[in-house]
Amino acid sequence: MTDAKSLEAFLRSMSDVNLSDIMAADALFSRKKKPNHPPSQTVFVGNLGNLSQSELREWCTQLLGADNGICHVIVHTEKGPNGQKRSKGFAFITFDSIAQAQKLVDNSTGALFKGSWLQFIRCTVCHR
Repeated sequence: MTDAKSLEAFLRSMSDVNLSDIMAADALFSRKKKPNHPPSQTVFVGNLGNLSQSELREWCTQLLGADNGICHVIVHTEKGPNGQKRSKGFAFITFDSIAQAQKLVDNSTGALFKGSWLQFIRCTVCHR
């Protein structure tokens, strides 16, 4: 009974509060300030599965054409149980320009490659 009475008292005390005040306070406290970092020429590729750097570079070349402007493709790897390198499932692709990086993100949203839905996110420049 105590819980029901305290809930009822709480609800009565809240009846005097304006809903717009609650929403404004919630928006103020829940909003995280995100720094305004400039975009970079690098794209994060997630959900890779076990793709190699050459396979990822070849797939991007097929998608964007021969003049794609790819500078570097780095697939992050770890040592597997049998001692061989295997993909951690993500990579970074660096392009000549920001526009080419954005073109990859725009053209590859929801791309399916070797049974995996790849995820492409533009990186930002963060100076510390």
